[in-house]
This record gives sequence, structure tokens and C-alpha cells, in this order.
Amino acid sequence: MRRSRPGEWSFAIGARMPQYRDEVGAIPLAREWEPRMDVLEAEGHVLIRVEIPGVGARDVSLAYREDPPVLVVRGNRPDDLHLQEARYVSHTLEIEDGPFAREIDLPEGDYAFSGVRASFKHGILNVVVPKVPRSSGRAATDETTVVVVERTIVRPEA
Repeated sequence: MRRSRPGEWSFAIGARMPQYRDEVGAIPLAREWEPRMDVLEAEGHVLIRVEIPGVGARDVSLAYREDPPVLVVRGNRPDDLHLQEARYVSHTLEIEDGPFAREIDLPEGDYAFSGVRASFKHGILNVVVPKVPRSSGRAATDETTVVVVERTIVRPEA
């Protein structure tokens, strides 16, 4: 394989993965892809929009970590090309499939993760994370407090 630009050779290998998978068998890939997203802040909440077309609402899960505040979106986009009868020769492959994960750092502040709402429509996952009002703020914690590292909070509504 001729290499004329940096990275070209590795991309050519990636573009031929389905062909290699068909010829050799399943090739395990450990890498998860990261969907594109927007993080928007309002006075009382943060809105996270995650672009995941081709993924069903049941194939997505949300979790959080409190300190620092991070929302974790995980899921899986199935590779349905191998299920079709036709055999394809790949020329360009840009749509990623398989497992994905995205850790989203939330803007600094206190959040009421128990009030998270999520909706999923037309391939866009919208997650609203409410903020704790400043007047009710959280009590100060000492250094011995143990924080749960991650909790699953909700499955998006279809």
C-alpha cells in the first residue's frame, strides 16, 4: 500500500476493516467512538444534546459522577451491513458503529442529578440536568466523605 500523506495508510486499513472481517472473521476493536454533542447552560439547568442517529433509545444509558460533575452517555450503534444479503466492496466508510461513550464535563456548579430528564427524537438525545438553586446550596463536606463514583440515572424515553 502506497503512503503519500501522514495517516493515509492507517485510514486505508480502517476503510477495509469490513472486508477483512468477512475474509478473516471478527476483528475485535477495543476503541469506542464518541458522538458529537452540544452543552448549553441556562440559569436553572444544563442541556446536553448528543447526536446518535441509528441508535435506539433502549441502546443508550446515562450515568453521572458528582465530583467533579460529569455526565456519561454510553450506548451501541449496531452494524447492520453484515446482516444484508448483498456483498459490498467498501470505498468510503465514515459512519462509526459499535459501542460508544462520551464523558461530558458539566460547567462548575451543584446539580440535582435525581431530577435529570432525557428525551430522544430523530437521532438526537436531549438531556436536561437541573442545577441546585444557590439559596439552598449543599452543606460543606469534610475530606472523609466518600462519593459514589458512578450511578446510572435514567434510560431515555423513546
